[in-house]
Amino acid sequence: MAERKESTELTLNEKVQLIRFLETNSQRKTPERFHVSKTTVSNIQRRKREYLERYDKESGDAQRKRRRTTSLEHVSEAALSWFKQMRATNARISGPMIQEVARRFALEFGLTGFQASSGWLEKFKLRPENLMRRI
Repeated sequence: MAERKESTELTLNEKVQLIRFLETNSQRKTPERFHVSKTTVSNIQRRKREYLERYDKESGDAQRKRRRTTSLEHVSEAALSWFKQMRATNARISGPMIQEVARRFALEFGLTGFQASSGWLEKFKLRPENLMRRI
């Protein structure tokens, strides 16, 4: 029976390096250089635009191997948009305010089980695009 190779998962930063390496080198040299399979190289090449856009947008998350999304991502995105608008006007924003706004967005989206818990708020604050200095 053939031995199964151990899979290698690349970070977003490594995927972008692989994409840039492919621009000047052959597809044959790439698997050897990055210690991945040919299939992995072709999959990364196929999703090239997605990886480059995400790399530009989430420069702080370049070391993350997987992007975890919640089922309530659109609520968080709407709350983030509101937060940025309020921050632009130099308004004081508290944690409970963010939670209340998120609850309202959840109701608008038809999500009845969303609570905007303190755990959700902590995760929201940690998102790199929030630029939360003080709340």
